[in-house]
Amino acid sequence: MKQVYCAIVDKIIVWGKEGVEDFRWRNPRSPYESAVAEIMLIRTPAEQAAPVYLDFLKRYPTVYDLDLATEGDIAEVIFPLGLSWRAKKLKAMADYLVNELKGQFPDTLGGLMEIPSIGPYTAAAIMTFYFRKRAVLVDANTVRFFKRFFGWKPPGEARRNRELISRMDQMTPDGQRAVLFNVSFLDFMRKVCRSRPGQPLCDECLLEADCQHAQTEEDN
Repeated sequence: MKQVYCAIVDKIIVWGKEGVEDFRWRNPRSPYESAVAEIMLIRTPAEQAAPVYLDFLKRYPTVYDLDLATEGDIAEVIFPLGLSWRAKKLKAMADYLVNELKGQFPDTLGGLMEIPSIGPYTAAAIMTFYFRKRAVLVDANTVRFFKRFFGWKPPGEARRNRELISRMDQMTPDGQRAVLFNVSFLDFMRKVCRSRPGQPLCDECLLEADCQHAQTEEDN
């Protein structure tokens, strides 16, 4: 299985050299910018989040600026994204950071997850995009990939399934290749192995030859 994972990683990283998009949150100036992005990207397409994110950072460039805002102020700025509960998450995060951590983000997964509104995925994303350290990103993309490519769907609450997390951990390479892979994997799943039913671009996929989903589609 290790050889299979290595082959997948190599191909996705190669795809990423041309396929990755340069969203602002891919090169954040602070962990604060990374955290804000991940909260905005919850159940929201990147293209929809991008302009709101840039406007948000103009209004609240630091966690101290955000802490001074009211939940209502925040809700007004992020209104175009829907899911108004995000305003409460952003406010809770800012209050905790300013009052408990003096505005400083920890640089470990465990430390990040102690901050209100930051769960395992957001913490891993901050480690990837800001700290540029190896982290394992497990979300709906991960579930969809393992279901399609391997024909395996984790039972129960998939994103919290220990076997799924273990498999993604095994597939995620070490060192800086982990950063390259994570970024490439996200856009590969967004652009090629897309989530809409019947819409993955199998004929454009460099993994098609070994993918259970593509083979099943051909058999049908």
